Amino acid sequence: MNSNLQVYNNFVHEYTDYTLTPTEINILHRFKDNWHNTSMLDIGVGTGRTTYTFSALVMEYHGIDYSSGMVERCKQALGNRANTEITVQDATNLSKFYGRDFDFVMFSLNGIDSVEHEERIQILSEISKVISREGYFFFSTHSLYSLPFSPKLPKLNFKRPLSSLYYWLKALKRLLRTKFHYRNVDTEAVLRNDKYTLVTGDHDFQMAIYHIKPAHQVTQLEDLGFEICTVYSQQGEVVDPKSYTGSGYMYFLCRPRQIAT
Repeated sequence: MNSNLQVYNNFVHEYTDYTLTPTEINILHRFKDNWHNTSMLDIGVGTGRTTYTFSALVMEYHGIDYSSGMVERCKQALGNRANTEITVQDATNLSKFYGRDFDFVMFSLNGIDSVEHEERIQILSEISKVISREGYFFFSTHSLYSLPFSPKLPKLNFKRPLSSLYYWLKALKRLLRTKFHYRNVDTEAVLRNDKYTLVTGDHDFQMAIYHIKPAHQVTQLEDLGFEICTVYSQQGEVVDPKSYTGSGYMYFLCRPRQIAT
C-alpha cells in the first residue's frame, strides 16, 4: 500500500492531537516503575503524539516514521531532547537497530495496518530482531469484526452550535459515503477470511487499511516467536482474543517467547 505513504504526507496538517488513548495510559501505569530505565523504539510516530509523552519518561528514545512530512513536523513540535532521536525510517528494514535490544517497542494507533500483508509480516520479523529477550512489544490493529461499518453521528452541542453542526454534517457525509461504498459488499463472505484489506473512510476514503480477526492476530504473532501478554479493546478493557468479536481496533501487548530453563 505504497499509496498510503503519499496520503500520510498529504494529511500531515490533520495530525494535531497529542492525547494518549485509554489503553496507552493503562500501559503507562503498568510499567510506571520501569520507564526511567527503558530504551524504547517507537514506530510510526507521525507528528509526535506518543513521542511527546514517552520520550520525556524513558532513558533512551528512538522514534521513526516512513513519512518525511510527519517526521519533520514531529521534530518541530518536540524540539531538542538529549535522549531522543527522530528519523525517517521504513519499519520493514530495522537493520540500523540490530543489536540494540530495546526494552519496549511500540507501533501505535494502527500504523502497522497501513501496509500489505507481506510487509506486515516483515515488520513483525524485524521487530523480533531488535527487541530484548525480556522486552515488550505493544501495538494496535483494526479488527475485521468492524465490518459492516456503521459510523456514528456525534451529538449536537447547542452551546457551540456552528462548530457542532459542522462536525455533525462532516460525520453524516462520511456515514452516507461509507454506506454507498459498501453497498455491494458481501459482509458474510469477507468475514469468512482471517484478514482483509478495507477502505474505511480515513482521509477521504483514500486509505486502504488491513483488518484482522483477533484470534488470527494471536496466531500471526506466535508464528513469529512472540507470546501474548494482554489484549485490550479500543476502550481499554482486557479481552480474550480467542472469543472477542468487538468492532474498532484492539491492542496487543506481547513479548518474545520465553524459553524455559
